[in-house]
Amino acid sequence: MDHNIQVKVFRTFEELETIRDLWQAMVRHPNGDFDFYSTVVKARAEIKSPHVFVLFQDNKPSCMLIGRIEEAPMEIKLGYFAVAQPRLCQLTMVYGGGAGAIGAPEADIFLKSIGSLLKDHAFEAVLFNNLRAGSALHQAIRRNIGVLNRDHAALLNPHWTAVISRSPDDFLKKISRNHRYTLRRQVRLFETTFADKLAIRVYTRDEQVSVLCTDVERIAQKTYQRGIGAGFTHSPEMEDRLHVHARASSLRGYVLSIEGVPCAFWIGTLYKGVFYLDFTGYDAQYHAHAPGIYLFLKMVEDLCSNTAATSMDFGFGDADYKRRFGDTRWDEVSVMLFEGSLKGLALNLARHLTLSLTICINAAVSSTIVRMIKKKWRMRLGKKQNLKATQV
Repeated sequence: MDHNIQVKVFRTFEELETIRDLWQAMVRHPNGDFDFYSTVVKARAEIKSPHVFVLFQDNKPSCMLIGRIEEAPMEIKLGYFAVAQPRLCQLTMVYGGGAGAIGAPEADIFLKSIGSLLKDHAFEAVLFNNLRAGSALHQAIRRNIGVLNRDHAALLNPHWTAVISRSPDDFLKKISRNHRYTLRRQVRLFETTFADKLAIRVYTRDEQVSVLCTDVERIAQKTYQRGIGAGFTHSPEMEDRLHVHARASSLRGYVLSIEGVPCAFWIGTLYKGVFYLDFTGYDAQYHAHAPGIYLFLKMVEDLCSNTAATSMDFGFGDADYKRRFGDTRWDEVSVMLFEGSLKGLALNLARHLTLSLTICINAAVSSTIVRMIKKKWRMRLGKKQNLKATQV
């Protein structure tokens, strides 16, 4: 690489405004969208400032890493459960915030810059959230960060995508004939059972956001995701985020109702040709009828017929429907770096032990059994949340 290179760190919104056009041209994921990023950073009290690395070659910006400085609990987790939550001043790298062509040389330069700031105690830790395993950045961490200051246990998370054609039938060709038959039979049975009681509403406009949030919250409060503090939650920040997508003509929210009562939803973002699934959930009392899958298939019909989407990104983690409908998979891994203090070393050791134990438990139990246990647990948690919601 040419030696005439420089990494500049942008720490204020005034500075970031000077590279807005460059930023928007480079970024490919909605999490890294300038307006979305700005909305999240300004909305959360724990986020102290932007922290964006831009690499210049011959005084021309070539790529960037989007991050933020925050003071928040670091979750040391065993499976789904947090066993400790010490507070840290942390540099969090935004998922989808690597923009431009980042190869091995660029990744090394970025990691050296981050490592230098870590040594100077600019922050206590760095989180790379769900890096693509084996990517240039992932490999650069090993080359540029000392063994005592980085993760060693790697908990891999699958990430699925699927091609979207112009025909729903083509989308379903990736699954077996027997499964296609079963799905079509489920759809017919669902529509026969509920007949004219069904209604599907698609939300895309800015003035619809408030109603979308209200309808979705009625379902989300009954889901297992709410029981573990994940998934959709109606809040001022959530409304602001959806407003950003709606104003950019990127929002697509789908809500299924039975007899006028919302029972299932999908919310996604159509960004630069890719439809990113953000939130989903359904009312557990309709579990036997699979309303989520029914609405998913109707959503696919809409995406094929009424949008320019060329692919669907299923987001973080594994699930039956992702394996069923996805056609491309890669693994991702969250990586943390720590400063060389006693606190940093202790936190790294604690994270290593809990991650290693989680990996060992997963390895000791077959993936099929793990999925069955998770499914049963989610159903039970969903029923519990449903009961809580009806008692409010």
